[in-house]
Amino acid sequence: RNRPFLVSIGRRCVHSRVHLSNVASASMRVVICVSALAAVSADHPITKVIKMIEDFKVKAEEEGQEEQISYTAFERWCKSSIGDLTSEINESKKTLAKALQAKAQQEATIARMTEQSAQLQQEIDDRNAAQAKADSARTEENKEYVAEQGDFSDTITALDEAITAMESGKSLAQTKQVVSRAVSLIEVFMNNEQKTAAKAFLQSTSFLQVTPPEREQYKFKGGGVIETLEGLKRDFENKKFESEKAEMNAKASYELAKKAQDQAIAAATTSQTKKDNRKSDTETELAGSEGTISTAQSDIGRDTTTLETTEGTCTQRAREWAERSNTRANEMKAMTQAIKILKKSAGVRAPAGAHAAPDFLQLEQFTAPKAAKAVALLKKAAGKFANLQKLAAAAEALAAPPGHGKNAGGPFHKVKQMIQKMIFQLQDEQKQDQEHKDWCDNEVTHTKQKETEYTSRETKLDNTIDQLTAEISQLDTDVGNHAEQVKIMTNSIDELKKDRAEDSKENAIDIKDAQEAQTAIANAQKVLTDFYKSSGEVAKEDWELLQIPAEPDTWDASYSGTQGGSSGILGMLESIASDFAQMEIQARVAESTNQKEFEEQLEALEVNKAGEEEQERLKSNRIDALQKKLSSKSEQMDNVKDQLYAADEYHKSLKPACYGDSPTYADAQTAFASRQTARDTEINMLRDAQKILDEAFNA
Repeated sequence: RNRPFLVSIGRRCVHSRVHLSNVASASMRVVICVSALAAVSADHPITKVIKMIEDFKVKAEEEGQEEQISYTAFERWCKSSIGDLTSEINESKKTLAKALQAKAQQEATIARMTEQSAQLQQEIDDRNAAQAKADSARTEENKEYVAEQGDFSDTITALDEAITAMESGKSLAQTKQVVSRAVSLIEVFMNNEQKTAAKAFLQSTSFLQVTPPEREQYKFKGGGVIETLEGLKRDFENKKFESEKAEMNAKASYELAKKAQDQAIAAATTSQTKKDNRKSDTETELAGSEGTISTAQSDIGRDTTTLETTEGTCTQRAREWAERSNTRANEMKAMTQAIKILKKSAGVRAPAGAHAAPDFLQLEQFTAPKAAKAVALLKKAAGKFANLQKLAAAAEALAAPPGHGKNAGGPFHKVKQMIQKMIFQLQDEQKQDQEHKDWCDNEVTHTKQKETEYTSRETKLDNTIDQLTAEISQLDTDVGNHAEQVKIMTNSIDELKKDRAEDSKENAIDIKDAQEAQTAIANAQKVLTDFYKSSGEVAKEDWELLQIPAEPDTWDASYSGTQGGSSGILGMLESIASDFAQMEIQARVAESTNQKEFEEQLEALEVNKAGEEEQERLKSNRIDALQKKLSSKSEQMDNVKDQLYAADEYHKSLKPACYGDSPTYADAQTAFASRQTARDTEINMLRDAQKILDEAFNA
């Protein structure tokens, strides 16, 4: 009489899987149900059922708590991962914005440097053309100077020869020939008086002028011509000197202008080189900015995709958790209600002779040999998989009693359903594990790539910073040396100017003294010449002769003084005047020479000083540029270190979810492969058992 009731209990046990599907594993549900059926004894059946449901309830609560712990950890991982990815995307966007701004500035700088370099090249070309033109003009001027100096030398030589010929007593014809040659060279420079004197000499037939017969005194007719020639000689010597001085000044001006032009060309070339170097440096920085932009854009795209995937996974798991929690709560509520209902019937005793599970199992008879084969297969796998151990125990419990009738496959039909459930569950775990591995592969690989990239960039930036620091230090030393050289050259220029002023003052005194002495001597010569001419010691010019009556005879020779002629005081004064004239010329030449040397030395010092100042300025500017670059590189280094730190921290956060207990990710992948293989083996075992059970009960 109790058998239908027992069958009902079995059915309730089997049908209860609907409520327990999200609580216990498939094999556990089968074990619980089969064990409950097998454990029914002479005690009141309701009591056993209540106990079974209470055990289910406890188990459901425990698994719910375990899932709560797992989901809390998963939720924490979601929050951390989403936060890290969002922060990484924001940092990448900041880096991208800075890189785009830097790129725009660098492109503008490159364009500006290109334009300025072209302008400097044009300036250099113009200056070179102007210098070539100046060189040509200087060459022509020098040719004219050389020709002019040759003319002056020839003229002075001809004058010397004419004067010497007239003073040496050569024949009139020879003297006229020499004088005529000299006059032909200087005629254009002679005044009317000088031309008249020269013409008169050249047209004369004798050196002597005949006076009235009663006097029979003779006058040398070449004196006026000699003075004319000597005066012209001095004029040409002065002109030759002025020509030399003009040539020296022109040459000095040319050389000064040429050096100034060369200095300007050198400065423009240096500036152009600086522009080109800055352009090259900026192009290198632009390449870095473009690389940063590409990397940032790639990081943003990849991290955004990962963020969307992570958010989708977290949203899906949250929805599943809500569904599972709701299902479990409803299940707990249903089991609580079922216990209340069953407890109301707990006072009904079981009729005498009620049998336990064996009497129930006798109603479900099956083919023993094939069932035993299925049980044997489950036992064989029991040493490897816990699920199969429980399933094997349940199957053995069902297979133990002998079967009756055609309904022997009934209990194993339930077991087969549980096996199918287990297969689905294992396949779902396999799929989720694979998806988790794919996500971990992507995240770990990407993170390691970023760590490698940032480490490489950190090393490069560190080397660049060291190079910049060393170059700045060397430039600081160079700037100090240039400043010291500028100071030394400034002192040298001051001393040179002081010495030149003193030399110029001394030369001016010498010239003044010589000019004053020449003036005094000329005055003295005039006074003495007038006296000696009046005394007859010095012959008068033709225009000075007077016609006077004849004097009576008194003595043989008249007294005219003893200091006339070249050996007397007039000769001495003329020699002294010549010495002072030479002194003046030497002083002027010394002044000109000293001035030229001064200008050359001053120019050399100023050029060198300007060069040192330019080097100091350029290197100071280079220091400023390098310091800005160093500051930029240091900022990039800080950013790279932050990114590397963020990548390292994110990598650490991946280890609990992706590494597990494995020390390396390769070990974690090996563990994953082992899990997949174990699941595949377990699934194959279950399918084999399912097949055997099908053959057992379809025979």
